[in-house]
Amino acid sequence: MHFGEFLVQQKVLSAHQILKALAEQSNRREFIPLLLVELGALDDYRALRYFTIADQNHSGFLEVLVNEQFISEKQHTQIHDAWQRSGPPLGRLLVEMGFIDEATCAESLEEFEAEKALEENLAKLT
Repeated sequence: MHFGEFLVQQKVLSAHQILKALAEQSNRREFIPLLLVELGALDDYRALRYFTIADQNHSGFLEVLVNEQFISEKQHTQIHDAWQRSGPPLGRLLVEMGFIDEATCAESLEEFEAEKALEENLAKLT
């Protein structure tokens, strides 16, 4: 379960509020082609070329890099994971957007992490 689902399940926020915050989080993430150029992994020309291929084929930019054998599946996963972390945390956005106050967010996050740790420990026992 993700933090947003937990907040809805606990009736702290509505699913609509979580969706709005997730959309904002997505908008604030780094643009992967530009991120790879800034990291020196691709030059501008190659990034634009691969982006165009992805757009024309209606596929993901990273998938094109794998298909073109520019990156491996493992690198795809690493880049995607880094990209996912590039946006602001959901809790911070929920506070910024006025959906929840800081104290409630911190308390809910603490409860969520405790529940998650309990589930992980129970999973280890089975």
